[in-house]
Amino acid sequence: MNKTLACTFNLLASVILMVLGIIYLFNPQYMPYHRQAVSLPWEEVPMEFQKLILALMKALGGAYLAVGITISLLQIQVNKTRNTLAVIIIFVSGIVVTISSLYASLLVRINTPGKAPYYLALLGGILLIAGLYYNIKQTKAHKKSATC
Repeated sequence: MNKTLACTFNLLASVILMVLGIIYLFNPQYMPYHRQAVSLPWEEVPMEFQKLILALMKALGGAYLAVGITISLLQIQVNKTRNTLAVIIIFVSGIVVTISSLYASLLVRINTPGKAPYYLALLGGILLIAGLYYNIKQTKAHKKSATC
């Protein structure tokens, strides 16, 4: 049961990251909340700033995608081997991206008219914490049964 719950929570977090990664990587212009933040339609943003914004979106999208894939692959590894280091890497890599995304979203919401979607970062963080909890329970139960 712990294995299933840990897997479900972490894979849901990774799916959120991968979907966001794909959106940011392949979107040809900025997001609706970016438009709210700068109060300009995409066409009126100077070309230099368009290139800068798109470059930052691509970098963030790549990071989201990489961390989402990492979490998925490591969770499969944890399910097979109960590797404690993999459990830690899943949580740390996911929570770093989650906290930095939450921070960035809140900066936009507090300092601009943009309504950056912080709720996905918050949900991802909750899923990662739940996944960590059940992964730890799974590895502890496995160690107990292995030593008996």
